[in-house]
Amino acid sequence: MFSNIRIAIISVLAIAALPLAVHAHVRTSRSQLTNGMAPLYIPFAPGSNHRVEAELILPAVPANKSWYANWVMIVGQANNSAHPVFFQAGEIRRPGVYHGEHVFIAWQGATDKHVVYRDLNPLGQGMHNVAIVEKRNTFTAFVDGKPVGFSMKIPMLKPYAQIGPEVYAQGDTLSGTVEKVRVSANGRRTNVDPATVCHYKNHGVALSHNGSTFIASGTFDQLRESGFTGECAGIPT
Repeated sequence: MFSNIRIAIISVLAIAALPLAVHAHVRTSRSQLTNGMAPLYIPFAPGSNHRVEAELILPAVPANKSWYANWVMIVGQANNSAHPVFFQAGEIRRPGVYHGEHVFIAWQGATDKHVVYRDLNPLGQGMHNVAIVEKRNTFTAFVDGKPVGFSMKIPMLKPYAQIGPEVYAQGDTLSGTVEKVRVSANGRRTNVDPATVCHYKNHGVALSHNGSTFIASGTFDQLRESGFTGECAGIPT
C-alpha cells in the first residue's frame, strides 16, 4: 500500500511561507516532484516504545538558495489512511528567513489533511543530539537531552526510522553529518552497519560513510537518477 514512500520536508513557501514535511508522491511545486534527500532507512526490533536518535551537524552552505535540513523521523502506516503517518525532528537552515539554524518538528497523523510544521528555538553551531521517543503512540522530540516543542499522539503501525539530510532548491548542496545512530524498541537496538544499512541516493545527493560517521555530499539535480542501496528488506522502498 505504501510502496515508493519518500518522507521529506516539502516547501510550501508559495502558500504558507513555511516548509512542511512529508512526501509520498506529493508534488512540492508544479515542476518539482521531490527534494534532494539522502536518508538512512532503519527497521525497529519487534516491540513498542520506539526511540531513534543521532548526533547531527548541519554546516552552513552560504551559496545555497533555499532551506536545507538534517533530521530524524519515525514513519509508519495507519488504518483507513491514504497517506503515511510520521513524526519528525531536526535542524534546519532557512537562508533569507533567519540567520543560523533552528530546531523544527513536523508531523502528519491519519486525520491530518496536511503536514504540520513548527519552527522552534535557535540552535548554536556544532553537533546536536536529536531524538524522538514514542510511548503508547505519543511522540516527543528531544534536542541535547531536553524536550522541544510538544508531544503528539499519532497511532502508527509498522513503524521504521529515517535519518538524514535534505535540501530543497535545484543546484543547492546537501549538507550534514550523522553520527552515533541509535534505533531501538523496548530497549532492543537495531544493529546499524554503515557498510550495509539501507539508504536512498536521490538526484545527485547521497550519504557516504567514514567509519560510523555518515557524510552528506552532492548537489541536487532533478535530472539525475535515484535509487536505494544496502540491505532494504523489510523497508517499504
